[in-house]
Amino acid sequence: MLTKLTSRPFSGCFFALSLATASSSAQTTLAHWDFDAGRADTALSDLPAISLVPPRHILYGYDQRVGAYYSADTATGAGLSLRVNGTQDGYTIAPELNTWAPTKWTIEISARLNRLEGWTTLIGRDGNSWPGTPKSDFHFQKNGKDNRFRLDFATADGSRYMVETPFAAVRDVWYSFALVCDGAAVSLYVDHRLGEGYQLAASTPLNTKVGGNNALAYSGDYWTFGRGWYKGESLDHLDGNLDDIRFTDGALPPSAFLNAVASTASAAKSKLEAARTGTEVSLVWTLPTASMQSYSLYRNDRENPSGRALVATLYPPAKVYLDQVPQAEKTYWYWLVASDKDGKTFTHGPVASAPGAVWSP
Repeated sequence: MLTKLTSRPFSGCFFALSLATASSSAQTTLAHWDFDAGRADTALSDLPAISLVPPRHILYGYDQRVGAYYSADTATGAGLSLRVNGTQDGYTIAPELNTWAPTKWTIEISARLNRLEGWTTLIGRDGNSWPGTPKSDFHFQKNGKDNRFRLDFATADGSRYMVETPFAAVRDVWYSFALVCDGAAVSLYVDHRLGEGYQLAASTPLNTKVGGNNALAYSGDYWTFGRGWYKGESLDHLDGNLDDIRFTDGALPPSAFLNAVASTASAAKSKLEAARTGTEVSLVWTLPTASMQSYSLYRNDRENPSGRALVATLYPPAKVYLDQVPQAEKTYWYWLVASDKDGKTFTHGPVASAPGAVWSP
């Protein structure tokens, strides 16, 4: 068993997220940033992001050089995200967040990586609570070995746990993640944002022996976003985008995750199809529910959603759209993003429309 540190040096002013500890077992949102109230290309240091829920914790950028920026590049093409360039990050200063140490918790984040070289941390926590280890108390990162996403964290009894996706990250692709601990196991869910919703990628049991303590370990230092901490150094910066960062006191079910697809069965019944003649593309979609509020159609000249353009915004009962593509000899890909009356979004696609194709599901 490791011995807990009773004092620590200050590690610097970078990313921090402070979360208030809730005493009840209820699922309580402690902080949620979606960045939509910002301004594209504006520094976070000039316009800090305010949490959507009370007590309205603030996410700061240190200055215009090392602080993050708002970006119009998002997974859906709507709203804003946070952009970091490999040297930038952001932080909060609310002290109560830095000591957040629940036994049951959920942390969500969406991210896109612009490059895959080396280790890249999406969420970290400055400092560590135990001597003899160079690691931070909490890392959620892309590893530098085979590019898999990895959650690696310590608990209050000195144990350390790691879960990792079975797949490698792909650059320029948006992912949504939910890290969930119910006190007995920790699970990593991933939504590839292709319409199938969140899928369980990895899970591992925690120590349930008498005398164990599965609360999150903490040293009192900052939570970090877009970079990590190792051997007292700030490193492993992200070059990419972050969005929809949410901390919840309690273990959420997948149906309660941000932008969750209603169910796998419902996603399977949804369909987007394309037919093409020359430069004319007919798009037809079917959905399993009548509760949709709007549809956004996107097009790109590659299968990767990065840089896709909004073609049209439509409203029920619309189920068909006729598009004109710029070049008859090129293949184009389409996505349909459906928004329901509760504000959840469901992405269908990509669907290819190749020259001469009759129907492409």
